[in-house]
Amino acid sequence: MLRAVIVDDEQPAIDLLKILLEGTGEVQCVGEYCKPSEAAGAIPALQPDVVFLDVQMPGINGVELAATLIDQAVDTNIVFVTAYSEYAVQAFELNALDYLLKPASPKTLERAVARVLKLKQQPLKSCGTGGVGTQIRCFGKLEVRQISDDSMVKWRTAKVEELFAFLLYYRGTIVRKGAIIENLWPECEPKIADGNLHTSVYQLKKTLRENGVDIAVKFIGGGYVLEPGPNVEYDVAAFEAFAAKGERVDADNVGEFEKMTVLYRDDYLRYADYLWCLAERTRLQKYFVDLAKQVARYYMGAGSCGKAEQVMLRSVEVLPYDEDAYELLLKICSLQGDRPGMMKYYEAVQTALQRDLAIEPRPSLKRLYESLMNNF
Repeated sequence: MLRAVIVDDEQPAIDLLKILLEGTGEVQCVGEYCKPSEAAGAIPALQPDVVFLDVQMPGINGVELAATLIDQAVDTNIVFVTAYSEYAVQAFELNALDYLLKPASPKTLERAVARVLKLKQQPLKSCGTGGVGTQIRCFGKLEVRQISDDSMVKWRTAKVEELFAFLLYYRGTIVRKGAIIENLWPECEPKIADGNLHTSVYQLKKTLRENGVDIAVKFIGGGYVLEPGPNVEYDVAAFEAFAAKGERVDADNVGEFEKMTVLYRDDYLRYADYLWCLAERTRLQKYFVDLAKQVARYYMGAGSCGKAEQVMLRSVEVLPYDEDAYELLLKICSLQGDRPGMMKYYEAVQTALQRDLAIEPRPSLKRLYESLMNNF
């Protein structure tokens, strides 16, 4: 049996709808409210499968109540019931399951009930009870992968994907609604932007739930917070946690440093054009480049110049104009007696700087190059 709540400011309309719903033999009405404010307070505790909302009501209208339920993280389906067809667009912008015109007929109600039953019967993936259940990758292309069946989460829209990435960046921190709108819908009218946000939050929660992703999205104190559970492995979080330890590379931990250089497979959200992520991308680039230089210097001291060279080549892929990195490459080639290598790397940085920035290599790098070449 489906658990249903009816909200309408006219009691006769509630009574008729209740008779029709319970007449299907599939629905139990667990709540009836003439005042939307009372419904907003009661529905979270009732946890209904479906809420039938009248659109035009005094105080809080049906569309506003639906948005409130989304903010409250109420996991329910919404069906709008109204005498005015012009509200259909607003209804479906809030991802309503169905839209019924008054007076609702038994046939249209049976259709709505059948849709709710179909959704309820769809199996949800499990989040798992131990170990890693979900892997999130933000180095390179955003990927959310379920370990159990190696499936990738597919986002309903590009904005839902961006909303997830944005809240993931601030994970564990409440982000006010205004800040989300300013970054994701900066050019929209306030009312439209607010509707876009509610719709995207609803779809995000639904996508995470249906894919068994152990991540909660909560509305707290006028903002949203994303909270990854213990079964989630996130590459950026692991990278930042390692960097925060501030360790210096040595024989005991060089393996951990190597893992971090592999973990940073590409720049943060490399293929996304989100303006809000540019500063974070630059910050993480710097972390990686500093880490790579530490590893390269360790390998140079240990006589493993080939490994040191490979690490620094990764570094200059990330920051192609980093003259400190090219300085290390020249020294590595010198230790290996590789004169052609020194010429290749100096010419590479010189060409890149001249072509893209219209500048010459810094004097200290030029002097180092000439000094090392003269020693051969």
